[in-house]
Order: sequence, then structure tokens, then C-alpha cells
Amino acid sequence: MATRKEKQKQRKEKKKNAEKKRKILANRASIRSEAKTKREEARRDRQIRRIQKSMKNIEYYAPEFLETLPQKTLDQIEKNAEILRAIEDEYEAERQSRAQLNEILEGEGAVTMDDKMNLIAQRAMEQGEEKICINEEEKNS
Repeated sequence: MATRKEKQKQRKEKKKNAEKKRKILANRASIRSEAKTKREEARRDRQIRRIQKSMKNIEYYAPEFLETLPQKTLDQIEKNAEILRAIEDEYEAERQSRAQLNEILEGEGAVTMDDKMNLIAQRAMEQGEEKICINEEEKNS
């Protein structure tokens, strides 16, 4: 059996160890919180750079201004930039198809808008007649 002095010594040692452990854990927590803060700042900086790259006209906003915005606002700006890029891509594809159609029509001699519209209407009528003929043949089979 342990004597009174030995029990006191054990309690004192436990207390010392607990204090050491508390200090170590506090130190780790402070190191982790600093690292976490640095990671969050780096992530936010990367997000701001992505936003600036994705939006051509946002360059007139100073990076300091973007850094003051709340995270939720930056997330929404980033989503809006993605949507805008998709719409711009769609517009560009449509513009190219119109230019291509315009070249084809001009190659066939349609110079004025009326000539082009008449040619398109004529093609649509011919395609409609072909579809009607195909449908009648299917019915007769």
C-alpha cells in the first residue's frame, strides 16, 4: 500500500502532467488556428484572382475592395461569372452560325435582307413538302 507521502507525490505528478498536457494542447491549438487562418486567406485570395480572371470588366475594382466583401458575396459573384461565361459562349456559337448562314445565302446570290428571307422561306417550304411526301409514303405502306 502506498503511503500518504507517495499518494501526495502521485497527485502532484498527475497535476504537473495535466498542466503540461494543457499547455501542449493550447500551443497546438494556436498553431492550428494560425495555419487555418492562413489557408482561408490563401483560398480567398485564389477565389478573388479567379473572379478577376473570369470577368473582364471587374478589373476596375481594386483587389482591396474585393477582399472586404463577405464570403457569401464572393461565392455569388463567382457563380454569376460562370453563368455569364456560359451565356457568352452560347451567344458566340449562335453568332458564328448566323455568320455562316449569311455567307451561304450571299454565296447563293441573296444580297439584301428580303432576298435572304425569301430564300430561307423557299427552303423551308421545300423541306416541308419533302416531309409531307415522306409522311404520305409511310401512310401508304
